Amino acid sequence: MDDKNKFNLPIYILLKCFNETGNHKLDIDISNNKILSKTLESKKTHTIKIDSLYNFKSSSIVKINFNWTGDEHANKYLKILKICVNDQKLTLHNLFYYPIKNEYIKKLSANEYKEKILKPGKTYGWYGRLTSTFKLGNSIDIKKLTRNDAYNLIIPGGDKVYIND
Repeated sequence: MDDKNKFNLPIYILLKCFNETGNHKLDIDISNNKILSKTLESKKTHTIKIDSLYNFKSSSIVKINFNWTGDEHANKYLKILKICVNDQKLTLHNLFYYPIKNEYIKKLSANEYKEKILKPGKTYGWYGRLTSTFKLGNSIDIKKLTRNDAYNLIIPGGDKVYIND
């Protein structure tokens, strides 16, 4: 594989979305490059699968963002079932969740917030942004990224996706 193609890697994302009463929208980007923008109908479970190649261009710290918005209703969810890059599974419980604060969220106690918002598992019930962050490169590049990254203070180790040299 020549250098210009070694960062053109397979990505696979599988998720489900539902909102009982209103339309909702899902945007997915990789380090601010939009790969999906989809308006979803209400009363229907939507299965979204991305199975394609993506050119990451270089070794780096990569963020996959899921931005979910729509009409507020109690009966809705976003379930992220699988994220793979270069046939390597990313850890789903490492996603950062930034819900759009509504009245319900504002009234949660610190313990309820921790349990419902910070530890949701694979199912997210509030609109907002979810971010998966990982290091991409060969073993030498990843070591360099690890030494120079504030992300390691939050999640020591974190996900790493190795490329073939």
